[in-house]
Amino acid sequence: MMDETLRIEVRRLWEVERLTMRQIAEKLRMGRRTVTRILRGETAKKPRKPSIIAPYERLIAEWYKAPPALMAIQVLNRLRDYGYTGGYGTVKQATAEFRKKRAGAFFELVFLSGEEAQVDWTAWKIGTIPVYPDTVEILVRGRRVAVHPRLFKKHDKSELPGHREGLLLRSPRAKFQRIFELMAGLGPEIKVFLEHVQARG
Repeated sequence: MMDETLRIEVRRLWEVERLTMRQIAEKLRMGRRTVTRILRGETAKKPRKPSIIAPYERLIAEWYKAPPALMAIQVLNRLRDYGYTGGYGTVKQATAEFRKKRAGAFFELVFLSGEEAQVDWTAWKIGTIPVYPDTVEILVRGRRVAVHPRLFKKHDKSELPGHREGLLLRSPRAKFQRIFELMAGLGPEIKVFLEHVQARG
């Protein structure tokens, strides 16, 4: 709604100061059409009639609350079942904000050393990986691009200090296994007894 004092000022500049509509618009920082409308005594423009999709906006918002995110054409097809007679462009415009890609939610997985192993496999036709007793090399088209020392030999056992204790704290089954190993180490009779108990369940 336009302020009444602004209307009065436009009339004063027009009738008393004899400024042109362009000068009034520049002075009051408003559009020339607005100045013209005030001088003609017209009221503000009629409010736009509601969009054809307005009655369905809450329904669309509900659909987008639950995954998976819908495409505009899927929303259009669902709206047809509710009596919507508008076109695809209107639905596309109304759902644009909902369809914006958002950063995916994730959580970081934390594992103790040796508790989890992940390997990415690929079909690699241009390189070879020769393994030597002390080193591992990566060759691409016959040219060495990397050399890594081998940390342990084929039958070596490698264990980090404190690793076993950390696993025992996290896994009841590992804790039971460790207790079994410790008790079996007390003597051959206890080991036979434990194996007999374990076989019976």
